[in-house]
Amino acid sequence: MGRVPPTPYAGVAAITRPPAFAHRQPNSDIRVAIVEPERLMRTLMAEAVDRTDGMRTVLAAETCAEARSQMRTTWMDVLAIEVDLPDGNGVTLALELQRADPQLSVVTVTRHDVHSIIETTERHMRRPWSHISKLSQSGADDLVATIHAAATGPDNVPGPRSAAIDVADPFEALTAQQFAVLRLISEGFSNVQVADRLGLSRRTVENHLLAIYRTFSISSEEVNPRVSAVLRFLAHSIRY
Repeated sequence: MGRVPPTPYAGVAAITRPPAFAHRQPNSDIRVAIVEPERLMRTLMAEAVDRTDGMRTVLAAETCAEARSQMRTTWMDVLAIEVDLPDGNGVTLALELQRADPQLSVVTVTRHDVHSIIETTERHMRRPWSHISKLSQSGADDLVATIHAAATGPDNVPGPRSAAIDVADPFEALTAQQFAVLRLISEGFSNVQVADRLGLSRRTVENHLLAIYRTFSISSEEVNPRVSAVLRFLAHSIRY
């Protein structure tokens, strides 16, 4: 029987748009929030946004905790976010923010392959996500062009959700403990914290993670197998 995972992240206070700002006004600046752990990259992104007519940076945070604190009082049109943050998962944070505010546009700026998440959000979220790879030769012009397109592009009306369960779904092969470990790491907990919460040894948690990687056919050569596993969990949580 397929499992229905709980919402991975519930720490962001719900965002509500004042009636006067239900949609961004045509002549108003595009307000961009940047969540990026690398100081130089964060600075370069903010500078590229701020020197572009019609755009301004309203938030530049290093961690999930810093972003959450500022987002409670900050108005934004586009969230440009790294997936792998020091204290959590950027995709989880972006998903919850966009669910709370369907008008929010999301641009992932990362070294990781997030196409599976982007394809899933296209089917299930009101606004599709965009992506800029740090490994490509994309420069500042490409970044601001992607942000502008994300903010001004038409809404993507979600199609019907399917309740069917794929018999080949690798999640069906996970044990209850493996699924619990995967859920907790998707919330940003470290191996030690997961072990404490589940009453397991750190070695057991590490063994569960190795088993999860094998189940999902995640290669040890991937940039970050842990993030790859979390991306699969988040895609699964949206589908079901």
